[in-house]
Amino acid sequence: MSAYWWQGGQAGKRSPRRRRPSKPPAPLSFALTPPAEAERAVETYRVGDLCPNCEFARLEYDGYFNVYCPVCGFRAGAHGACT
Repeated sequence: MSAYWWQGGQAGKRSPRRRRPSKPPAPLSFALTPPAEAERAVETYRVGDLCPNCEFARLEYDGYFNVYCPVCGFRAGAHGACT
């Protein structure tokens, strides 16, 4: 006789497993639109706008198409462009 139940011996014999009745899957729902407060939180700066940091100079483009302030160095958006 073997000592393991999967080898068919009597030692450690287990009762057959009962399957549980399957439940229908729970419905899934996804929200693909951002919440309204996230839309209001985004600030967009454009060339020619007054700098929000120093409130002295007008914003310009640098060599990477980032909007920046030539006086205080404020930068808006990503730091680089993908072309």
